[in-house]
Amino acid sequence: MISSSNYPVFRVDSFSVSNFNPSLPKSFATEWEVNVTVRNPNSGLKVSFDDIKSKVHYREDILFSDLLASTSSHPFSMETNTRTVMQSKLSANRTDIAMMRKSILDKMLMDKKNGMVSFNLRFDIRATFDHDQKGDWLFSRHTTKDLNVECNDIKVGFVNGVSSYGNALSRDRLNGPLFCEVNEVDGDAF
Repeated sequence: MISSSNYPVFRVDSFSVSNFNPSLPKSFATEWEVNVTVRNPNSGLKVSFDDIKSKVHYREDILFSDLLASTSSHPFSMETNTRTVMQSKLSANRTDIAMMRKSILDKMLMDKKNGMVSFNLRFDIRATFDHDQKGDWLFSRHTTKDLNVECNDIKVGFVNGVSSYGNALSRDRLNGPLFCEVNEVDGDAF
């Protein structure tokens, strides 16, 4: 049985935005580049990540109407007690932007003019956990889980509110690094 304490740990290392101009929704060509460190804290479980879907949303509400970009990432595997960096590059989906309510675009523009826009990063991942049985394949057990990884409230700064390029603002020592919340989802919801 796999409990939430066996889930991998996800931490946002970098989050940058380029060509961000919500005042021009018809030519919205924004790109997000993300580096997330993934750590497998288990000494007896290997994990493989398949079917990785990355999504960027505006602000705190994960709604269809605020989806800015989505992409699929390459599958990868991790041995026990290891870490790796998962990179994602997402591009704005003009269809989603065209359907976005004007009030949301106006809020993004106002936030940008004030110098900071808050984004949420979400990964929907199918993870297979392999119980390490000292190489004895007869006793190897596999458990597959659908995981939802949410990295919320990533604050991106835009110089003077006019630049179209922004980076995640450094978190102070009090707040520490930005760790993501990992939850299992119902298999039918994936």
